[in-house]
Amino acid sequence: MKPSILRGMGQLARLHGAGITQFPTTRQAFFNSLAPWLALPLVGGVMLLLGGQFRAAIGNLLFAIVALLAPAVVSHAVARWWGREAGWLRYAIAFNWCQWVIIAGGLTALLLGEIALQIGLPRNAVLIVLSLGFMGYAMAVQITLSSFALAITKLRATGFIIMVNLAALLLVLLPQLPMLGRAGGAGG
Repeated sequence: MKPSILRGMGQLARLHGAGITQFPTTRQAFFNSLAPWLALPLVGGVMLLLGGQFRAAIGNLLFAIVALLAPAVVSHAVARWWGREAGWLRYAIAFNWCQWVIIAGGLTALLLGEIALQIGLPRNAVLIVLSLGFMGYAMAVQITLSSFALAITKLRATGFIIMVNLAALLLVLLPQLPMLGRAGGAGG
């Protein structure tokens, strides 16, 4: 059977690690996995440019590029450090495509949450369950794909995902700190 990215996404969405074999391991495949994610901020940037907001367009585009590439850069560094660089490209490609799976899971959770609210369950309880469920599912997908792509244990994959997500978050947020400080000081 010919490999299929959609089949791989479906298998990983169901936490079947064998789905990782459906992803190619070429540089072009990596760029293809990034393309839809780059298209979204590009369209937003064009809209801002058409509205005359040049600085906002450039700032938002740079922010999106850092947010998009940070997980790939950090995961490559950790995979290399752990001697698992050979599986990294497949991991990175699957990671990018599986973000769509995680979004679909989040939308499904929102639908279930709305149903729960309509039948009268308490709003705060629904929000807590949905938040924990969504975060748990996102972590489970990431752990499954990293475990199989990098040939590491689930426990080590958990540590890998935590390191990648925290370091990527820092890379995204650190450049924002000077602006946050100015915004907070402007009102005082």
